[in-house]
Amino acid sequence: MEGDPNLAALLDLYPWKPSLALFRALERRGVRRHLSRLSSPVLDLGCGDGEINRLFLPEFDSVGIDWGPEPLPKAKRLLGKVAQADARRLPFRSGSFGSVFGNCAIEHFPDIDLCLAEASRVLRPGGTFIATVPSDHWKSLYVWNRFFSSLGCPGLGRKIVDAHDRAVVHRNLFGPEEWSERFRRAGLEPLSFDPYLSARGARFTTFLESVLARPFPFPGFMTRSGTFYFLSGVLRRLGGRRFWKRAFTRLIRPFYEEDIGPEGIAAGTVLVARKETGG
Repeated sequence: MEGDPNLAALLDLYPWKPSLALFRALERRGVRRHLSRLSSPVLDLGCGDGEINRLFLPEFDSVGIDWGPEPLPKAKRLLGKVAQADARRLPFRSGSFGSVFGNCAIEHFPDIDLCLAEASRVLRPGGTFIATVPSDHWKSLYVWNRFFSSLGCPGLGRKIVDAHDRAVVHRNLFGPEEWSERFRRAGLEPLSFDPYLSARGARFTTFLESVLARPFPFPGFMTRSGTFYFLSGVLRRLGGRRFWKRAFTRLIRPFYEEDIGPEGIAAGTVLVARKETGG
């Protein structure tokens, strides 16, 4: 399993962030379990630079949109068709797409009900909406929330995770029941809510990501994510990329292979819904 192509592809994309590579590898595996439901063209909501789309859905013709213009030139090279657009006002005709996809995007969207209604509008009848999002367990699984709550300081733990969610603009952290209600209001039939990233994996990823985001107490690295830039520079010189890819594969593989368990408590969810045929 050390040569698993899914882990390998994501470690190639994020060579010095094994925590992010793990998160994305689990998302990719979850999305690709539903390939039989998808059809071209795919609208990618929040496509970024297009790298995730080409790793997750290389078999499909995709059109990408993103709020900001910065990543779109690269996305255009990878996807062919992109647009700077707002998910609340999609610049496409009704019924233009066989599928709508969003990877860790829709949890950030303001006016989520309007965004879902627009996604439903541009889908063909019977088309599939699929997205990965942090789950409603995200806050409780966040490592510093769990740590301080275990010490009898739940208020401090909650403040830390709330501050993180404000910084990354997490707006829509819902459970299956609320997502189902919102899907139905938008004319989408809920099909599946697949959990990914176990509680143990969530502790690992949120701990490492929170550490890497910190300034590092060394000249030139005392800015946000300074720890990441400092450590990645050190690792490049101590073993090189191939050595650390093997080491990181061994590090994250147990989390990648770990079962969620029957209680379904996980940090992420793959949402799948279908456009109602009468809509």
